[in-house]
Amino acid sequence: MTRRYRQRRINPFLPTEEYNKAVERRNNPTAKDKARKARYEATVHTDMRIIALYKERDRLNALEPMNLDPLEVDHIRPLCMGGQHVYENLRLLRASQNCNESYRTEERIRFLTMLVALNRKQGYIS
Repeated sequence: MTRRYRQRRINPFLPTEEYNKAVERRNNPTAKDKARKARYEATVHTDMRIIALYKERDRLNALEPMNLDPLEVDHIRPLCMGGQHVYENLRLLRASQNCNESYRTEERIRFLTMLVALNRKQGYIS
């Protein structure tokens, strides 16, 4: 199923001036309109790949019904750190790997925070 970007409908009962402006805008889209259209088309294209990734995860998990370490779809760059929910930022990972990695990330953040504080205290950075 392919979806296409749908242009906004112009209300034919608008006053003549507003109607003409709306028609002009449709015929000559602004950069903002072009960006909105491109973003919409990219999302529709990405959604199909994301759906396929989730289906693959379900298929692989169904092969091992008693598995205590199922596959999960994981964000490479977490949403809370500015990552996006796009195909390029997703991967399949075992649940245990995902938990360990987030723990390591927290450890890394704690270590770097401590290191920056120490460097500030010693006057290496301001």
